Amino acid sequence: MAEQEQAAHAAADERVGEFYRDHPEGSIRTFAVKLEGPEVVFEARVYRTPEEAAMGIYTSGWAREVEGEAAAGRAGHLERCESGAIARALANLGYTAAGRPARAEPLRVARPRDEHEAA
Repeated sequence: MAEQEQAAHAAADERVGEFYRDHPEGSIRTFAVKLEGPEVVFEARVYRTPEEAAMGIYTSGWAREVEGEAAAGRAGHLERCESGAIARALANLGYTAAGRPARAEPLRVARPRDEHEAA
């Protein structure tokens, strides 16, 4: 794993830990929205309390990866996508060290999200 990827992974782990310190009964759930061909799309849903989960109240984050766009193999491809969705959901709740995701990141997942919502 490249040094930059290791730093990003550590930062994401810290945000997850911070979320659970603030919301010990909270949960983070991920869903593979698309796993066909080389493209994968994940949605992460963050619930601060069991009550929010029961009522369907959550903050979401989406991520899309295309296998082969990075040096890592398929496992890395899926893990990066799922981790990216979690990081975006947590960023939407304010759990981020470096501010919101770059503008290019939400635009990159806009197309798959629109297709998913239309289904």
